[in-house]
Amino acid sequence: MTTTADVAQALALIRHQQPDLLLSDVRMPGLDGFALLRTVRADPNLAALPVILLTAHAGEETCTGS
Repeated sequence: MTTTADVAQALALIRHQQPDLLLSDVRMPGLDGFALLRTVRADPNLAALPVILLTAHAGEETCTGS
């Protein structure tokens, strides 16, 4: 597993050595995970790369309340 600090680093690494899977946080500095996904899907060499987006952020809208 390899990690990067931001989208620019991730894209450079992915283009240099394509992984089997891209696991990304939705909330990152600079571009977010959705922008990363759009960029990956727009690149013909990466378009088929499996991507999982996740986030640990949970706002009030996700709480059910008791």
